[in-house]
Amino acid sequence: RIGCVLFCSLKSDRTRKYGTMLYDKKQGKSVWVPEDTTLPVYDIKSYCARVSNNIGGSAQMEKICRDEEKYSYLLLQNIDIPPKTLRYCDKVSSNLGGTYQMLRVCVEQEIEALKSLEK
Repeated sequence: RIGCVLFCSLKSDRTRKYGTMLYDKKQGKSVWVPEDTTLPVYDIKSYCARVSNNIGGSAQMEKICRDEEKYSYLLLQNIDIPPKTLRYCDKVSSNLGGTYQMLRVCVEQEIEALKSLEK
C-alpha cells in the first residue's frame, strides 16, 4: 500500500463512515480503510469519586456526577463524530481525568466550529 490518497466520508444507510482510500499496488485497486470512531472508555465511578472527594466527599454530588456522566455518554452515542474531533476531544477529556461530560461539550463545540468554517 502507498500513502493516503484522500480523505473520504461516505454516507450509506444514513450512517457516515470515516476512513481513507488507499491504493493497493498488489491488488491494482483502491481499498477502503475504515477509521475507528468508537467512544473512549472512561471509569465513571472513579472519576465521580475523585470529584466528590475534592469537595469534601458528598454522596449527593457523586450521584449527580454519575448521572450526568451516563447521560453525556448516551448523548454521545447519537452524535456523528468525525475521527479527528474524537481524537482531539478524547485528549482534552483524558487530561481532565476522563469525563464524558467534557468529551460531549468538546465534541459539540468542535462540530459547531466545523460547521461555521464550512459557511
